[in-house]
Amino acid sequence: MRKMLEAENINSESIEVLKNFKKFKELLETKKAHSQKEKRKLANQFMIDLSGTIEGAIKTVNNYVQNIYDGYDIPIKLYHVSETSRIILFVHGGGNIQGNFDTHDYLCQKIAILLNIDVVAIEYRLSPEYRFPISLTDILSVYQFFTNQRYEIYLTGDSAGGNLVAVLNIIIRKECFKKASGQILMYPLLDNDFRTLSYQKFGNLEILRPEDVKYVTSIYTGYDYNDIFVNNKLIYPALEQDLTVFPRTFMISAECDILLDSQIVFCKRLKDAGIDCKQEIAAGAVHGFMQYGKFFDNTITKILQKISLWLIN
Repeated sequence: MRKMLEAENINSESIEVLKNFKKFKELLETKKAHSQKEKRKLANQFMIDLSGTIEGAIKTVNNYVQNIYDGYDIPIKLYHVSETSRIILFVHGGGNIQGNFDTHDYLCQKIAILLNIDVVAIEYRLSPEYRFPISLTDILSVYQFFTNQRYEIYLTGDSAGGNLVAVLNIIIRKECFKKASGQILMYPLLDNDFRTLSYQKFGNLEILRPEDVKYVTSIYTGYDYNDIFVNNKLIYPALEQDLTVFPRTFMISAECDILLDSQIVFCKRLKDAGIDCKQEIAAGAVHGFMQYGKFFDNTITKILQKISLWLIN
């Protein structure tokens, strides 16, 4: 296994993540976790265990924002570091089926500290209890709330959270809300093309396989993967033809990720449409690396420092 991984340019940090992920999969079997609730609990703990630690404390405030469609109280968590009118709305990853404040606490703190911008994390409702488009209505409601407060908003999300952020821009245009000032996408799922070279090259890495994408999409939508949702731009935002719906973009990609090629193509399309898009590809990294501060803290720091400069320019 090690020789195969090294041949694919996977770095030592990624190898450690994959070793831990293998143990997590074995734990799922040992615990006989069959229900989504049981799997979610173990998956969340895996993410927490591999996240990093932050020295010092950031002031945090927990609150709620009401969903504008069904009145649900959406939990939010503010990481307060600045008095500026800029904020980052952070949407966590986890395939739309797992993840919470705790799983992404490290990353939110890192973002707030290194960018010196307040971060608002959103604990949106998850599938299968709440399927598409409930999570999007939660995130849109929080976005509208802070837009009404006249904040300059940068949408940010990792993995499935990045997908939700990209989709949100399409809905923002449709609902005639104010356009976001920018978006920071961390290795998001963008389209439904499973024929790319990166899918072929890294499809055997258990951290994210093609069948995993289809599985979580099916749970999220409540439909079989081959159903009509497969061609829905609110599931796969790269299917949007009017690229002007998207704001200036900073794309963070992992070199050893099945989703890499689609992210490269998306960035090129944005640039061709006259939209500022910068892409940072982390050499040797696997999908999800921004969350695994236990091994990738130095890499995460360097990337966030680049984003800080991008925000100034």
